[in-house]
Amino acid sequence: MDFSVFCILFFTAILLNFEKTVHSSTVKCSNTSLDITLPVGTLYDQLQQSGLNLVCENNTTKIHFPFYRDLIVKSISYKAKKLQLLDPKSCVHGVFLNLDLSGTPFRYYYVVKNYTYLNCSARLPLSYAEVDCLSSSTHHVYTVETSLEKPEFCRAVKTVAIPFSYSPYIRGNTFGLALTWDDSEPTTRYPNCFSSIVVFVFVVAALVIIRFKVHRKIGAQRDMDQPECRKLIGDDSIIHVNMS
Repeated sequence: MDFSVFCILFFTAILLNFEKTVHSSTVKCSNTSLDITLPVGTLYDQLQQSGLNLVCENNTTKIHFPFYRDLIVKSISYKAKKLQLLDPKSCVHGVFLNLDLSGTPFRYYYVVKNYTYLNCSARLPLSYAEVDCLSSSTHHVYTVETSLEKPEFCRAVKTVAIPFSYSPYIRGNTFGLALTWDDSEPTTRYPNCFSSIVVFVFVVAALVIIRFKVHRKIGAQRDMDQPECRKLIGDDSIIHVNMS
């Protein structure tokens, strides 16, 4: 293979790899922490537009939600589009109550249902599970069906769409705290589009140059063959004359 052709193909491969590399952002807080790579143009772009940031703190990867606080990133699956989070305060229903996902690319991974948070000055019957991480000796917090008639000693704090109501059997810092996202692309993608066009033009130019060099080489070979053909024809003429 011609050396110039090899160089063109080599640098094309490098440029294509660079295109793939610059359009991703990898966050790794330590050798033992979660290695997160977010491809630009999908989730990464949406995170940037909504003000969400991946941060490192104490060798732990966290995602910062504006107007709330940081949550720990436990795992991420791009195939399942599932972001599993941990609550450092071990109060998932506190996250459900206060985390506002509107304006972010995320929604809850599991099917949600409307529940009402009640703040009561006295305890409800034992059939209702008290959210212990939100309660104290002077107030008691519950998540109940929206159709429940509110007792006089309770006030409604907020009605939110969450994956499940509180249960002491499934409490913890991670259960149900999983998010997903859509693959919808932002409408303005000029930087990525421009770089893709540059790659396309470069590849087309490389192919044109290769074709030109091949045709020129074939033409030069033909020019070298023509004198030999004329020489052979001339010799045949001489022989023909001598024979007559």
